[in-house]
Amino acid sequence: MPKVSIIVPTYNVEQYLVECMESIVNQTLKDIEIICVDDGSTDNSGKILDEYATKDSRVKVIHKENGGYGKAMNVGLDNATGEYIGIVEPDDYVALDMYEDLYNVAKENDLDFVKSDFNRFVGKDNTLQLFYNKLDPSNKYYNKVINLQEDQKPFYFIMNTWSGIYKREYLNKYNIRHNETPGASFQDNGFWLQTFWHSTRAYFIDKPYYMNRRDNPNSSVKNKDKVMAFKVEYDYILNLLKRDPVLYDRFIYICQYMKFRNYLFNYNRIDVTYKKYWLKIVANEYKQAYKNNEIKENLFPKQEFDKLCLIAKDYKKYYKNDFGGSSLAENIFSVKNSPKNKKHKIITILGLKLKFKSKKLIAKNRQKELENNVSDLLQQIRNLQKKLDEQKIVTQDLNNKFIKQCNESVRLNQQISQLKDISRENLYANILNQTWLESCWVKHKDFTLTKGAANYTLIYILYKILEDFAPKYILELGLGQTSKLTTQYINYKNSEATLDIVEHSQNWIDAFSQKIMKNKNINIYQKDLITVEINNTVSDKYAPLDDITKNKKYNLIIIDGPFGYDRLYPRTNILDLIDNNLSDNFVIILDDAEREGEENTAKLIFDKLDKNNIKYIKSYQRGLKTQLIIASPDYQYITWI
Repeated sequence: MPKVSIIVPTYNVEQYLVECMESIVNQTLKDIEIICVDDGSTDNSGKILDEYATKDSRVKVIHKENGGYGKAMNVGLDNATGEYIGIVEPDDYVALDMYEDLYNVAKENDLDFVKSDFNRFVGKDNTLQLFYNKLDPSNKYYNKVINLQEDQKPFYFIMNTWSGIYKREYLNKYNIRHNETPGASFQDNGFWLQTFWHSTRAYFIDKPYYMNRRDNPNSSVKNKDKVMAFKVEYDYILNLLKRDPVLYDRFIYICQYMKFRNYLFNYNRIDVTYKKYWLKIVANEYKQAYKNNEIKENLFPKQEFDKLCLIAKDYKKYYKNDFGGSSLAENIFSVKNSPKNKKHKIITILGLKLKFKSKKLIAKNRQKELENNVSDLLQQIRNLQKKLDEQKIVTQDLNNKFIKQCNESVRLNQQISQLKDISRENLYANILNQTWLESCWVKHKDFTLTKGAANYTLIYILYKILEDFAPKYILELGLGQTSKLTTQYINYKNSEATLDIVEHSQNWIDAFSQKIMKNKNINIYQKDLITVEINNTVSDKYAPLDDITKNKKYNLIIIDGPFGYDRLYPRTNILDLIDNNLSDNFVIILDDAEREGEENTAKLIFDKLDKNNIKYIKSYQRGLKTQLIIASPDYQYITWI
């Protein structure tokens, strides 16, 4: 089974297709399949795909009659065999490491789906302009697992289906597919919402991998005549919701908000000849939604809710306010009889209405003079408008350059930060490798020091503490790479020391214990996870450890479990240990201290130590990940690592 199936729904995109396919076939993740669905293309798109299939066995081309984007996508989904599924639009392209990075994160965290930031772009080569798009402007939801059943804020993120990957098993479990309507008109809305409202394990990454083209003139977004496409799609979405009462109760309000947001987008997008007709549809639907109690005001930004109320109450007035009830030419200059009194005429100049008695307008010379003055005025307006248009072009060009420079600055700052982390990690790696050569008690060096499990920083810090501090009583919360080092310490360095290891998964204990040293002073305990509520948020921790820790005072406590990536207050067993099981001379190591949840737990630790009048010093060590060291003052030198 391939790790990732990449679906490319294709229709008449020959001028962009090679760039797209090259970015996919050259992915650093090689174990992929590429399913290209040619939806009845009338240009050379199908031939281009067939050529790729003859050169690369991973490329599978399905030729079918034109049936629309939704049908093409569903054919691709039904034929996919990968563990995860990605989507690439044929006029876009992707970074070469996109699917390797996303797959690793998805596997490490057992995700329903993972999505990343992306770039929109226009032009190519020397004229390429990138516009960085963040999924989460608040930066609060990146790089952690999110349960979308409990937190609906990500529903406000930019909607797209292509900047991530989805677990195929998850899509099939809930029969998540696209609406099959003709054309390529916004069927991604329904797919996106389904993936969100079923998910309990979503993940967002603050790095752009996907390049989304915005200068394709054939894009459905630019077709001003596709008036009803959004209505068809949201009728489909709401019908799906109504089939499931639980989903309906949970998500109807957010779906009605998103529907209105897209209806406004459609209003601004379509041709002016359809706008009034479209507003009537919006008004009728939201009057009914209000009667059905499907609207929650607090989900709407105030300005949008005010628009909703005005449209529902009087869509004609909204249209009139938007367009003034008359044409642009009439607003510049017109002469009309007064609708109330035929004895007067109304002259409109630049939107300013002047009222005159008719007898003053009868005189031809006066009328001619007025028309000449107006003609001169209109010519001046045209000249000013021309200069204004020229200035707009200059301003837009400067604005685009500024945005490009800002995006480049953000990208460079991100790269600098990543390079600093990598540099620190490499420094620790070099020091650790040199230390291994000099160590008398580290016999086995088969550590897996990766970003996901442990890293060089953590292992080096732990080694120095074991070497210099020589703890006698050690407690390890979480069985993993650190256990390979602590068990060697007991066997080869300090045979009088004892080591207690706590882990919740018996399967993991059975598998991993084969990789570590055994000793009568080494004990591995299985403890189930229990749910706890801290500051009105749900988290989990090991079941009470009293039977393990009774009458014990630990010199060293290593906190690397249970998993804490999706919790706001993870790994809180340490709080009970501070009360009863902390030696006078102690060191505590908290791994993953850069994450929000661990930061919150660290604050609870500090509060508990302060409450118990326990003096301590603290230090943060950073490589690819961050470790927090908390120690009694006598061991301050340990924080100098």
